[in-house]
Amino acid sequence: AKDVAAAIAAASAAEAAATRKLHSRMLAGAAGAPVVSVTASVSSAMAKAAPAKEKAAGAVAADKSAAAKSAAAANANAITLEVTFRKHSVELAASKGGHFVVLSRPAYGKMAALYRRNTPAGDPGLPPLTAGDGGDSGDKDDEGGDGPEAEEVAAAVAAAGAEGGGNDKKKGAAAGADAAGAGAGAGRAAFHSRLFTLLLRYRSIQGYGFQASVGPDVFTTLRTAVGAEFECFASPLNTFFGRFCSAFPDVDAPFGSSGDFFGLPPAALKRGCFQANPPFVGPVMTAMATRMESLLETADKDEQPLSFVVFVPGWKEEKAWSMLNASTFLKAHFVVAAADHGYCDGAAHQRRSAFRGSLYDTGVFVLQSQRAAASAVGRHVAAGPLKGGGKDGGMGRFEAEVRAALTVARVAAVAAGTDAAGSPLQGSHLGRAMSIGHMSPEHSMMDDSVTPLRHRVKAL
Repeated sequence: AKDVAAAIAAASAAEAAATRKLHSRMLAGAAGAPVVSVTASVSSAMAKAAPAKEKAAGAVAADKSAAAKSAAAANANAITLEVTFRKHSVELAASKGGHFVVLSRPAYGKMAALYRRNTPAGDPGLPPLTAGDGGDSGDKDDEGGDGPEAEEVAAAVAAAGAEGGGNDKKKGAAAGADAAGAGAGAGRAAFHSRLFTLLLRYRSIQGYGFQASVGPDVFTTLRTAVGAEFECFASPLNTFFGRFCSAFPDVDAPFGSSGDFFGLPPAALKRGCFQANPPFVGPVMTAMATRMESLLETADKDEQPLSFVVFVPGWKEEKAWSMLNASTFLKAHFVVAAADHGYCDGAAHQRRSAFRGSLYDTGVFVLQSQRAAASAVGRHVAAGPLKGGGKDGGMGRFEAEVRAALTVARVAAVAAGTDAAGSPLQGSHLGRAMSIGHMSPEHSMMDDSVTPLRHRVKAL
């Protein structure tokens, strides 16, 4: 067993080293003029469903710019990316090293939308979306739903030369956009290059567990209840607000990262409400608590309203826990049992079941400056229970809201039949609730939606 474990560890380390090496080469190209040529195509299954004139397009060269061709010719080691759009996913494969990454269509659309809003000055940028782009192919699930993300996916599929939905109006609009010039292809090639580089980086750290997030319902609750609009620890793959700090600004910045939380200028954190769900690593959490204490002291000195809502594992022996619990800025604190909540999986961008149960209890801390505590946000955090109390007893209003939002992810994990490790849930309170009729097993996550589950949270 030890020999097998050692062999696996060696192979894993070798894979990580190779991935980082390729990532460095990709990053060098993405930082300057595009040197990566990208071929976009659709899967054979989709091609068969498309009209004959669309199948003829097959695989097309997305980057036709003179600058890209010149750079590729000058670089004998240029890497070619092949981008394939399948029914539910998008695949990116490198011509060298056998490197391959995949993400869901909704995740691809989200990344394209983030890139469009934060395109670096030196990049050509994605071509404008046309009125015909969108999830009107008749299958919302394939396109990732409605909104900007669906429009991005539809435009990319059309640019690849085929459209699975068979919508001639959308194809015609996309074709017209493609005819506008070779710059459209260069812009999409630059986006794919940066996307591939980012995915390689996060793959190389071999720890999607470090990228789990509290889930969209919690973020929506924080925005409504306390005005949170910024994430102190996130990534382009799991950000909700689109304004965030991340671990790798060099590859994350084109998708909206403001940089590393510990390197962000104090002026950028002097007022407002910030959500923080750091990697569950002791020194990182301690450094976070130290910086927050300093920022709050400055906020009091400058009479600024500053709030932090922090989510950390219930590891009471950790220094960070003691620091947060003893802070003079602490206005609210509660612990949510592991069995009562879940998280959005760090690998949600490549899975159809986005949620998983939590391995640990989670501690929620609200730290506020004096000005913030005296504001409407502070009053909401400090508010007692609603009249009547109900099941929540003496639980404060803000605590009840956050607990309910955290529960949604757990309910979704049960519906998908997975716990924190991705295996079937057995023996849990929610698992038994499902078996006795509190919750119907037909509400699965295969449709990428938790909406049918939300009304069951209170009963559970």
